[in-house]
Amino acid sequence: MLTVIANPDTRDWHALPYDDTNYSTTIDGNIHGLKVAFSPTLGLDVEVNAEVAEAVSNATQQLSDLGASVETIDLNWPIPPRDIIQILFTCSAAKFISMLTDEQQDQIEPTLLAMAAEGKKLDMMSLKTAELDRTANGIYMNHVLAKYDVLLSPTLPVVAFDAGKPCPDSYSENPFGWIPFTPPFNLTGQPAASIPCGFSQSGLPVGLQIVGPMHGDSMVLNVSRAFECAYPFADKRPVL
Repeated sequence: MLTVIANPDTRDWHALPYDDTNYSTTIDGNIHGLKVAFSPTLGLDVEVNAEVAEAVSNATQQLSDLGASVETIDLNWPIPPRDIIQILFTCSAAKFISMLTDEQQDQIEPTLLAMAAEGKKLDMMSLKTAELDRTANGIYMNHVLAKYDVLLSPTLPVVAFDAGKPCPDSYSENPFGWIPFTPPFNLTGQPAASIPCGFSQSGLPVGLQIVGPMHGDSMVLNVSRAFECAYPFADKRPVL
């Protein structure tokens, strides 16, 4: 599927040039000798649940057992990703909501409406500063991933919570605080995958995030395949 959807389309202004990579034949699951960085919190001020931390730490050891060289590192972002995300996302939400009719807006969840309201308060200087800060963080991550083949982190700092809730109860005052680890790479442009690497005491999956260099999709998929083949999880289902 990725081989097909990775091709350029004239309707997408950001599309990359044609690439004849066949992802079904370039992913063999061999990670022997790969240089892997592991950042338990991505350098962010986030408390990771103990069960999540243990499962992800075990996964890094398992990748080491498969032949990868794993090094624990800390990140020092030029600009806190959350500050950038908050500005860019709320501005985008404000624009999106403004394009809807009153009837359509009535169907939008309150959390998104609140974010759009915050976005309306921002000025042009705030937006342009966030765009420049995004560039600085992107350059920084390019430097980090010039030294390593992939970067590992937890996908989330929390264990799975009840379906239907917008966020864990402990994050009710900060409804997007429970997803600090994935949005930074949406901004910096690194491909990333999330794969199950263990289970919480309640039997629900814990995610391992695998981040590669820009355009390094094959690398991310190869590490994902290596882990999945060595530690299969498709037949493990939570009790519902």
